[in-house]
Amino acid sequence: MHTGTLATALACCALALPAWAQAPGGYPNKSIRVLLPSSAGGPVDVVARTIGPGFSEALGQQLVMDNRAGAGGVIGAEIVANAAPDGYTIMISHSGPLAIEPLMQIKPRYDPIRDFAPISLVAATPYLLLVHPNVPAKSVTELVKLAKAQAGKLNFASGGPGTGIHMAAELLNVAAGIQVTHVPYKGAGPGMTALISGEVAMMFNGLPSALPQVKAGRLRALAVAGAKRTALLPDLPTIAESGIVYDTSGWYGLVAPRGTSPAIVAVLQRNLAKALATPDMQKRLADLGIDPIGSTPEELARFLKEEQAWQFAFLANLSPVDWLSRTPRFEVVYHLRSLVFNYRIGLKVDVPDQSLSLPSLTGVWRAANWLEREAYDLFGVRFPGHPDLRRIMLPDDWQGHPYRRDYPLAGRPAE
Repeated sequence: MHTGTLATALACCALALPAWAQAPGGYPNKSIRVLLPSSAGGPVDVVARTIGPGFSEALGQQLVMDNRAGAGGVIGAEIVANAAPDGYTIMISHSGPLAIEPLMQIKPRYDPIRDFAPISLVAATPYLLLVHPNVPAKSVTELVKLAKAQAGKLNFASGGPGTGIHMAAELLNVAAGIQVTHVPYKGAGPGMTALISGEVAMMFNGLPSALPQVKAGRLRALAVAGAKRTALLPDLPTIAESGIVYDTSGWYGLVAPRGTSPAIVAVLQRNLAKALATPDMQKRLADLGIDPIGSTPEELARFLKEEQAWQFAFLANLSPVDWLSRTPRFEVVYHLRSLVFNYRIGLKVDVPDQSLSLPSLTGVWRAANWLEREAYDLFGVRFPGHPDLRRIMLPDDWQGHPYRRDYPLAGRPAE
């Protein structure tokens, strides 16, 4: 996720929340199961277990954390999607199950927009770019030079295909023009173990999970992946400071099964926001490098649609299809994302000025034409479970953009 998106979410969360009626049956009147689609020790596990005690206290009931790693988090998410919508099975998830992995599957097991009731965007954490101490690179610039000199020989760990930390590494591949090979593991925790042991050369991971290993000298941090440095490692530069157009971070959302009553959703959202706002919780999270959010359900729903659209554009960029003849691929994805949200659906997204010249705008429209014509064949599906995503990426209203006359979209494929 890009930090401009996060800034918008944080600003929206300052709005006052409406009053809600009491949930049915005195909810909650028993313990609540919280699915964590991640291995122990991964970023989502650290975030959930840090906020868990305060959230439990606010609700007045025990929260039972249940780690279900595998398939990048899809296994745990599928359990929640199929659970009873009674408020006693919920999920704190990273971006993979909620925004990325269903887009990578020919037959998705669930639809993250349709099959979950959004509750709140919980928190965000910076990613760190980590390498094993034996890797002869002490900066991003040196790592890029090494990767280019040994094209295809370096590898990186992830918590599974489609996880946020996987996409962070693929984003670096595209942005820096390098080829580092993906080695997926069953969760970020096992991926970190592999990195520490030297099985792989590098990895992105959330600051809370990575910081202890960096301070102990078991791993070397080269950079922060987000737009700004972290107060916990003030001397560590961002990737963008090396001259690469790059900005991504981790985020974590709270959802329930589809059909969960709005009253139950309101109880969960209200008490999560209450827990996140306490001074003790604020300090605990700050000490770990976790930024609390506590959005409304409507803000999370909007955020998920936006994030899916960005991930769709990026996944398309990773395909072997050559969209463009002149414009650099990453530049096109960046501009396409900006234009999609600023011009098509009215969501304000702050992105760095990339000198929007006519050639790059031309590339954006050529990319948009490609998306219109080829997206179905690329993913092998006709978006049966993603109507909202399709409306975001391929809307009918192009009249408001000044370049529409010169670079119109191709005709929409038949349903």
